[in-house]
Amino acid sequence: MNYYRLLSIPPNANILEVLRQYQIKCLNNPQNIFLYTMGLQILTDPHKRMFYDASLFKINVLALISSHYDYNYIEEWELIPFIEWLNNFKDFFYDTKYFTNDIKYNKLMEKWYDIIEQIIEQLKSYIKTFYLT
Repeated sequence: MNYYRLLSIPPNANILEVLRQYQIKCLNNPQNIFLYTMGLQILTDPHKRMFYDASLFKINVLALISSHYDYNYIEEWELIPFIEWLNNFKDFFYDTKYFTNDIKYNKLMEKWYDIIEQIIEQLKSYIKTFYLT
């Protein structure tokens, strides 16, 4: 599975491009939300993304560390709308579990919810400016 291809982004996409495409993909193809979320989880975390890229592109991890993804260069204020959208989307989508009695779906939804919570916290950690927090 290539998460870059899945989210229709280039391998050098920054975090904002990843978030934009995740948003577009989720709204246009909700049946693949769990798959998109797995990609989002990896591509928004610099450490996970580094190891994912190393395995995907057969790159030496030590060489990759020197050119790691530095999310400090993103405009922090641009993250806020995505964090808010993701938080609202998480609550909205999570509520779908109440419309079914499918135990497997409900367990999957619980796991998805926890992953989205982790992603939101990761995104919040990129915001260093006091007045944005």
